[in-house]
Amino acid sequence: MRGKGEGTIYKRPNGAYVGQYYALGKRKTVSGKTRKEVQQKLNKALVELQEGLYVDSSKMKLGTFIKDYMENYKKNEVQLSTYTSYEETLETHVYKDVISEIELGKISTDIMQKYYNRKIKDGMSSRGVRNVRTIINGAFKNACSRKLINSNPNDHITMPRKVKHEVVPPTVEDVKKFLEYEKESSIYYGLYRVLIVTGLRRSECLALQKKDINWETGEIMLTHALGYIKNNNIQPELDRKKIYVLKEDMKNKASKSSIFVDEETLIALKKLIRWQESNQKAHKDVYWNKILFMTSDNRFKYVDNDLLFTREDGDFIYGRTLLEWYDKDLDICGIPRCRIHDLRHFFGTNVLQATNDLFITSKMLRHKQISTTANIYLHTDNEKKQLAAEKYKAMLGI
Repeated sequence: MRGKGEGTIYKRPNGAYVGQYYALGKRKTVSGKTRKEVQQKLNKALVELQEGLYVDSSKMKLGTFIKDYMENYKKNEVQLSTYTSYEETLETHVYKDVISEIELGKISTDIMQKYYNRKIKDGMSSRGVRNVRTIINGAFKNACSRKLINSNPNDHITMPRKVKHEVVPPTVEDVKKFLEYEKESSIYYGLYRVLIVTGLRRSECLALQKKDINWETGEIMLTHALGYIKNNNIQPELDRKKIYVLKEDMKNKASKSSIFVDEETLIALKKLIRWQESNQKAHKDVYWNKILFMTSDNRFKYVDNDLLFTREDGDFIYGRTLLEWYDKDLDICGIPRCRIHDLRHFFGTNVLQATNDLFITSKMLRHKQISTTANIYLHTDNEKKQLAAEKYKAMLGI
């Protein structure tokens, strides 16, 4: 074994150069395309070791390590809106948990298994636990590739079974009652009609722009989605933890398509636009004439505000704000609470029943795979299955 301060460089068969040295009794490796590059890395590491600046990453606490991984590695892979979502999950379920205080090198499969079991016991959904595991797993894989740990503690975890909840969309009667109320009481009647007659996801609907609408055919192009990111000094003049943006990327390639709305919906949208134009004149000093746009490579720029659905001052309607409005109006109407995403299920269920065509239903829902549509909606078609069974028995005469 070499002593502290010694290192060596050699060339691999593939042409890459590798440097090795020992720190705290462990062999460490640096690599590069040229001997000079590796020598520089090796010299830097040895200087840090000699001056006492070397830190054994395996002794770094798990929470600290994951934060470092997210900032320096994961952030380069995903959109900032996705990164923000990951950070929120980690903040709630990892950084504030006692597991974050355990040293990375001491994390074991047994520790991780008990952590996930505890999350389930505390009431977290199986889907939520799986999402947390996926994020943490990326950090562990990174640690393995960097030789900070010998194996991935997540590799042999037994995760809770996926719980498949039956889709129970609102009834036709409840939807009609809800729309009648919105038509009489809310300027956002057109927004709710779009959700109900198209099955759009909330983030897609709130990102629609007026220029996307063909007023003659009722076709609306889907090009963007609503997202949010941490402030990160993008708009330091705003006292907000999150900044909402118009995202260039949507959920998947299949989502970037078009939808069609009926004449009644177009009339409601024209009324809403006239309301917007009136607000723009009345509040011209504070109206949001520009909004922040984020490209797929995480670049930002201001663009003209052409949003179809806005608040009175032209700002984005935040997803959580829409949920609050929706729940309040359901209560006023005396309709049982259901998620706003259930309006999408209402659309999918009724399109399938009306067409009996799984392929076209999948296309209209813009699912990436038809199997997704089948898994969610086929089991809701009980009446048709019962009728088919009766016809089958009648045919056999039994």
